[in-house]
Amino acid sequence: MSSRLDSLGERRLAIVAACDQDRTDVAQAFGGVQRELHVADRVIAVAQGIKANRVVMGAVAAGLVLAPVFARKWIRRAAWWLPVAIQGYRIIKQSSRSRRRNRHRSDDASTAE
Repeated sequence: MSSRLDSLGERRLAIVAACDQDRTDVAQAFGGVQRELHVADRVIAVAQGIKANRVVMGAVAAGLVLAPVFARKWIRRAAWWLPVAIQGYRIIKQSSRSRRRNRHRSDDASTAE
């Protein structure tokens, strides 16, 4: 009878050791996941903080509503300045080409002499 209890005790110890090893492996694997989820935890904490403060929540909501309005204004401004910028770029490019041509002509003329 004692041999049966001894074998059951040994089996129990083997199972406990295997469970301890599994627990260690899971803890190590979860450590990497936990580091990756740290950013998500921060985002959730900030969102909960914003939700708790009604003034901040109202400001965020107003910002989301007004964002398209401000975007339209900047697009209109860009639409007005974009042709000016393109024309300026063309003028600068043309003047640099003419300077380069003049420089090559003067180099050719000095080598011909």
